[in-house]
Amino acid sequence: MSFREKSAGLMALVLLLASALYAKAVLSASVASGALVAPNFPDLIGYTLLLVILSVLGHIVLAAVSPKEANAQVDERERAIAAKAGRISGALQSAGVVLSLLGYLWLQQAHVLFYCILATLVLAQLLNYGLTLVFNRMVWQA
Repeated sequence: MSFREKSAGLMALVLLLASALYAKAVLSASVASGALVAPNFPDLIGYTLLLVILSVLGHIVLAAVSPKEANAQVDERERAIAAKAGRISGALQSAGVVLSLLGYLWLQQAHVLFYCILATLVLAQLLNYGLTLVFNRMVWQA
C-alpha cells in the first residue's frame, strides 16, 4: 500500500469522524431549539481545528512508520489516479453546489444553503478519497 493510499484512507477517516461530530452537534442543537440553528463560528473553528490536528498527527505517524514512502516522488500511475478521482469528485461538488443554490432560491433559507454546501464539500472530498483507494486497488488503465 503506497503512502498516498494510506494518506487517503487516513484523511477519509478523519474527515468522516470530524464531520460526524459536527453534524451531531448541529443536529442536537437544532432539535433542542426546534429549528435549524445558524452556523456557529466557534463550532466551525472547532471542526476545522479537529480536522487539522487529526490530519497532522495521523500523517506524522504514517511518515514515521514508513519514511522512505513518505518522501517518495509521485509516480505516473498515482498522478493518473489523483486526476481521475479529482475529476469525478469535482463533478459531484459542482452538481451539489448548483443544487444547493437552486434549493436556496426555492427555500430562501441561508442556513440551509450553508449546510448543503458544506455537506457537498465534505461528500465530494470523501468521494475523492474513496475513489483514490478503489483506483489504487484496481489494475489501472488511464
